[in-house]
Amino acid sequence: MRGGTKLWQALEFLHTSHFATPIGAGIKAAVPVQPALRVIVSQLKGEVKLRHATVTAILSP
Repeated sequence: MRGGTKLWQALEFLHTSHFATPIGAGIKAAVPVQPALRVIVSQLKGEVKLRHATVTAILSP
């Protein structure tokens, strides 16, 4: 779970007090972050959306 820890540390660094865009009220676990995090992901072949992507690298913001 090392990769997940690095991702959460990067997100904590980018934490902000408000969302950049409005979100639905049903998402209670959502955390507002600045839209500056860049990552490299690997996704399933043929998938257009990143629903099932794996974060392979976190680029420093």
